[in-house]
Amino acid sequence: MLDAVDFESRGLPAAAVITEPFVGACKAMARLRGFEDYPLVVAPHPVTSLDLAGAEALAYALTDAIEARLTHPTAGLDL
Repeated sequence: MLDAVDFESRGLPAAAVITEPFVGACKAMARLRGFEDYPLVVAPHPVTSLDLAGAEALAYALTDAIEARLTHPTAGLDL
């Protein structure tokens, strides 16, 4: 999250990909860095228990949201 807002503060689009339990903490971090309502790409939790096929499926499912976040930086992408 902090890397994403640091990139954004330099004018470089970034996509913060997080899991559901961390939404509140990430939004608070973004606010503290001057990015009120920073759009997040939110994945279901947990991801560490996914097997390879599950991880690939999740990555594929998030690809459009990540691409949109990088190419349209003002788009809100909570999934």
